[in-house]
Amino acid sequence: MSLNSFRSGLGRIGSTPAGKATLFTIGAVLVFSLVWSGLGNNLSSGGGAAAAQRGTDTVATVNGEPITRAEYAQALQSITQRMGGQGPGLAQNAFVHSLVLDQLVSAKLQLARAQQRNITVSDKDIAQARQQVAQQDGLAQKLGLPPTASVADINDALAKQGAQPLEQIFPDDSLRQDLILNKLRDSFAKPVTEQEARDFYKEYHTRHILIDNKKVSDVQAQNKAQQILAKVKAPGADFATLARQYSDDPGTKASGGDDGWIGQDTPDPRSGQPFKGYIPEFVKAATALRPGEVTPTPVKTPQFGYFLIKLEAVRENLPKDFDKNKAKYIAQIKDQQQQTAYQDFLNGLKNDSANKIIVQDPALRGDQALAQAQQGDPTQRPAKLQAAVAAYQAALKNAPAAQAGEINASLAQAYQGLNQIPQAVAALKAAVDATHDQDLEMALGNLYVRNKDAKDAIAQFEAASQQAWNDPNVHQQLIITYATLKRPDLAAKERTLYQQIQKRQQQANAPLPGAMPLTMPPGGQGATVIPPPSGGHAGTITVKPAAGHPAPPAPKPGQ
Repeated sequence: MSLNSFRSGLGRIGSTPAGKATLFTIGAVLVFSLVWSGLGNNLSSGGGAAAAQRGTDTVATVNGEPITRAEYAQALQSITQRMGGQGPGLAQNAFVHSLVLDQLVSAKLQLARAQQRNITVSDKDIAQARQQVAQQDGLAQKLGLPPTASVADINDALAKQGAQPLEQIFPDDSLRQDLILNKLRDSFAKPVTEQEARDFYKEYHTRHILIDNKKVSDVQAQNKAQQILAKVKAPGADFATLARQYSDDPGTKASGGDDGWIGQDTPDPRSGQPFKGYIPEFVKAATALRPGEVTPTPVKTPQFGYFLIKLEAVRENLPKDFDKNKAKYIAQIKDQQQQTAYQDFLNGLKNDSANKIIVQDPALRGDQALAQAQQGDPTQRPAKLQAAVAAYQAALKNAPAAQAGEINASLAQAYQGLNQIPQAVAALKAAVDATHDQDLEMALGNLYVRNKDAKDAIAQFEAASQQAWNDPNVHQQLIITYATLKRPDLAAKERTLYQQIQKRQQQANAPLPGAMPLTMPPGGQGATVIPPPSGGHAGTITVKPAAGHPAPPAPKPGQ
């Protein structure tokens, strides 16, 4: 899997408000189901046992409960297997490592809460789950048995192949944890009445005034919002006029803060979220109002500042077949509300200051800080990057040679995020020397270009070209890069290599694996544009778009 394709896939995580929360709390059910997805590896090499042999020391503790290196390694291995056996590129290790750790932390927190709620499962539940997992994976068919084969029949077939029985592949303790977490999630399901379903599809015409707390201090923004609210409540005040005068939202200021109609069927075109992507605090406050009312106090949001919201009108917008398929819609709403309640619960666990989470492994501490710098509050980014640098430097003191290359790759990202290019070059060079990874070689070449070192840049690009001799995407990138460096001779060489790959693939009657369409005008004239990878974040090592490349549209308040 190429770096760009993996980054593109991960970029979709966190593109919505719910997705961003999911970065921490995808849910322990996923963690343990990922473990079960490693069935093929377990059959062939005892995947769980292999992971356990990597060490039983503690990488982190959650309220005193340890997360062992074996647990962490198995969860990481499972994600790799879910990706088809191809792990992330080294430049994405920090993000994935942090994601796995966060999932395991979330699992520990959820299990503790389930214990407080006396959620348990029986031995019968565990036996049924083992049978279901085997059937869902198609294990019986793989062993030449009917789909309804019993556990005993499957174990007999496994024994003939010298493989472990299902009880060892899916141990009782792990299945018990998985089932407890399923029960915990199911506990958030609540009945939905027909009237609640009808209310669910209502649409709301709102206006708002935004007071940005990034331009001034939070206290100043709050005071300003209170002053404007007093003007809004004054007799004869016109909300739209005040919005044009005071709102900090450039998207709605000119229209008097008019949001139009928002509801479940008015998704944001980018995120796909309902209510035009407005954040939960906005939606909750707006839908609690009656037509003509204004929020009694300013509504604080973590991303944007303070909102004053006026509800102009409400209307029904039921699906045309609602009465005919009422049960279906009620079930869908129940599922959605359950997921929302469960996600709120997970967010509460994450943000509970009473939790004491200690990451003891310095490399993982660095990964966590780097991921937070790339995904979290931009104002905290420099501090998080500095923390990542310190943690990686500590990890390198005792890291084995094999791990040092990975750590240096992540350290280079932290340095680049801090705009410390010489240090980034040194760390990335150490990573390249240790790994000879083609993506890192390309990244190092781009850093040399940024540092105006064309000679070393070309040397790195040539090394990447040799390393990726059969990867069309690398040669595509190099054609563009060499054209930018005004080296038509090297661009022509890469074009020839690319065409040779095309020819080999055509002879093999197979499509280019993941290749992007490339238009090559005669003589190499004209411009060829390869879109920048989606999902890139501050501090990641990637090629910047060419000057003049249009930036994505700015999000609306509430997105």
